[in-house]
Amino acid sequence: MSFPRRREFTISGFRNKFGMTFKKLLEFLSLSTPRAVVVDFSAIIIALAIIPTAFWDSSPNLCIWRQVILPLIFRHRCPSSGIFANCHCPGCGLTHAMSRLLHADLVGAYQYNHLVYIVAIVILIIYVANIIKLIKARR
Repeated sequence: MSFPRRREFTISGFRNKFGMTFKKLLEFLSLSTPRAVVVDFSAIIIALAIIPTAFWDSSPNLCIWRQVILPLIFRHRCPSSGIFANCHCPGCGLTHAMSRLLHADLVGAYQYNHLVYIVAIVILIIYVANIIKLIKARR
Protein backbone atom coordinates (compact mmCIF):
# COMPACT_ATOMS: atom_id res chain seq x y z
CA MET A 1 0.00 0.00 0.00
CA SER A 2 1.49 3.30 -1.00
CA PHE A 3 0.64 6.57 0.53
CA PRO A 4 0.21 9.65 -1.57
CA ARG A 5 3.32 11.69 -1.66
CA ARG A 6 3.24 14.44 0.90
CA ARG A 7 3.83 17.93 -0.23
CA GLU A 8 6.77 19.39 1.47
CA PHE A 9 6.14 22.75 2.89
CA THR A 10 8.44 25.32 1.42
CA ILE A 11 8.44 28.89 2.39
CA SER A 12 9.92 30.09 -0.89
CA GLY A 13 6.46 31.01 -2.20
CA PHE A 14 5.69 32.82 1.02
CA ARG A 15 9.10 34.49 1.00
CA ASN A 16 8.62 35.74 -2.55
CA LYS A 17 5.21 37.21 -1.76
CA PHE A 18 6.39 38.68 1.51
CA GLY A 19 9.57 39.99 -0.13
CA MET A 20 7.61 41.74 -2.86
CA THR A 21 5.20 43.24 -0.32
CA PHE A 22 8.10 44.38 1.84
CA LYS A 23 9.87 45.82 -1.21
CA LYS A 24 6.74 47.82 -2.17
CA LEU A 25 6.35 49.06 1.41
CA LEU A 26 9.99 50.10 1.51
CA GLU A 27 9.57 51.88 -1.84
CA PHE A 28 6.70 53.97 -0.48
CA LEU A 29 8.39 54.72 2.82
CA SER A 30 11.67 55.77 1.22
CA LEU A 31 10.12 57.93 -1.51
CA SER A 32 12.47 56.20 -3.95
CA THR A 33 10.24 56.37 -7.02
CA PRO A 34 8.01 59.05 -8.55
CA ARG A 35 4.96 56.88 -7.86
CA ALA A 36 5.87 56.68 -4.17
CA VAL A 37 6.32 60.46 -3.97
CA VAL A 38 2.95 61.12 -5.62
CA VAL A 39 1.09 58.56 -3.48
CA ASP A 40 2.72 59.64 -0.21
CA PHE A 41 2.30 63.37 -0.83
CA SER A 42 -1.32 62.81 -1.87
CA ALA A 43 -2.04 60.85 1.31
CA ILE A 44 -0.44 63.52 3.50
CA ILE A 45 -2.26 66.37 1.77
CA ILE A 46 -5.61 64.56 1.96
CA ALA A 47 -5.08 63.76 5.65
CA LEU A 48 -4.18 67.36 6.47
CA ALA A 49 -7.18 68.63 4.51
CA ILE A 50 -9.65 66.20 6.12
CA ILE A 51 -8.49 66.36 9.75
CA PRO A 52 -9.81 69.53 11.45
CA THR A 53 -7.22 72.07 12.51
CA ALA A 54 -8.47 71.85 16.10
CA PHE A 55 -7.04 68.32 16.24
CA TRP A 56 -3.55 69.58 15.47
CA ASP A 57 -3.94 72.42 17.97
CA SER A 58 -4.60 69.94 20.76
CA SER A 59 -1.86 67.48 19.72
CA PRO A 60 1.51 67.48 21.49
CA ASN A 61 4.68 68.87 19.93
CA LEU A 62 6.50 65.87 18.51
CA CYS A 63 9.34 67.70 16.79
CA ILE A 64 12.30 65.31 17.04
CA TRP A 65 14.69 68.05 16.00
CA ARG A 66 13.61 70.33 18.84
CA GLN A 67 13.04 67.65 21.49
CA VAL A 68 16.11 65.46 20.88
CA ILE A 69 18.66 66.64 18.33
CA LEU A 70 19.15 70.29 19.35
CA PRO A 71 19.56 69.48 23.08
CA LEU A 72 22.15 66.83 22.16
CA ILE A 73 24.08 69.18 19.89
CA PHE A 74 24.08 72.08 22.35
CA ARG A 75 24.35 69.85 25.45
CA HIS A 76 21.14 71.24 26.93
CA ARG A 77 22.51 74.81 26.70
CA CYS A 78 20.49 76.25 23.85
CA PRO A 79 21.90 79.31 22.08
CA SER A 80 20.32 82.63 22.96
CA SER A 81 20.50 84.07 19.44
CA GLY A 82 20.45 82.91 15.86
CA ILE A 83 18.17 80.56 13.98
CA PHE A 84 18.15 77.97 16.80
CA ALA A 85 17.63 80.45 19.67
CA ASN A 86 16.03 78.78 22.67
CA CYS A 87 16.24 75.45 20.79
CA HIS A 88 13.47 76.35 18.38
CA CYS A 89 13.83 74.81 14.98
CA PRO A 90 12.64 76.38 11.71
CA GLY A 91 10.42 73.37 11.01
CA CYS A 92 8.34 73.47 14.19
CA GLY A 93 4.70 74.17 13.49
CA LEU A 94 4.80 73.17 9.82
CA THR A 95 2.17 70.46 10.26
CA HIS A 96 -0.16 72.93 11.96
CA ALA A 97 0.64 75.58 9.36
CA MET A 98 0.06 73.25 6.38
CA SER A 99 -3.24 72.15 7.89
CA ARG A 100 -4.29 75.79 8.32
CA LEU A 101 -3.20 76.55 4.75
CA LEU A 102 -5.22 73.64 3.36
CA HIS A 103 -8.24 74.91 5.32
CA ALA A 104 -7.76 78.37 3.72
CA ASP A 105 -6.64 80.06 6.96
CA LEU A 106 -3.74 82.00 5.45
CA VAL A 107 -3.08 84.19 8.48
CA GLY A 108 -3.21 81.26 10.89
CA ALA A 109 -0.81 79.28 8.70
CA TYR A 110 1.67 82.15 8.68
CA GLN A 111 1.41 82.55 12.47
CA TYR A 112 2.35 78.90 13.05
CA ASN A 113 5.38 78.99 10.77
CA HIS A 114 6.61 81.80 8.56
CA LEU A 115 8.13 79.33 6.07
CA VAL A 116 4.80 77.65 5.26
CA TYR A 117 4.34 79.35 1.89
CA ILE A 118 7.86 78.49 0.73
CA VAL A 119 7.46 74.88 1.88
CA ALA A 120 4.06 74.62 0.17
CA ILE A 121 5.53 75.87 -3.12
CA VAL A 122 8.46 73.41 -2.87
CA ILE A 123 6.07 70.53 -2.15
CA LEU A 124 3.92 71.55 -5.11
CA ILE A 125 6.95 71.68 -7.44
CA ILE A 126 8.15 68.24 -6.28
CA TYR A 127 4.64 66.83 -6.65
CA VAL A 128 4.13 68.19 -10.18
CA ALA A 129 7.64 67.11 -11.29
CA ASN A 130 6.96 63.54 -10.14
CA ILE A 131 3.56 63.47 -11.86
CA ILE A 132 5.30 64.53 -15.08
CA LYS A 133 7.89 61.75 -14.60
CA LEU A 134 5.07 59.22 -14.13
CA ILE A 135 3.29 60.38 -17.27
CA LYS A 136 6.50 60.22 -19.33
CA ALA A 137 7.32 56.75 -17.99
CA ARG A 138 3.94 55.39 -19.11
CA ARG A 139 4.54 56.43 -22.73
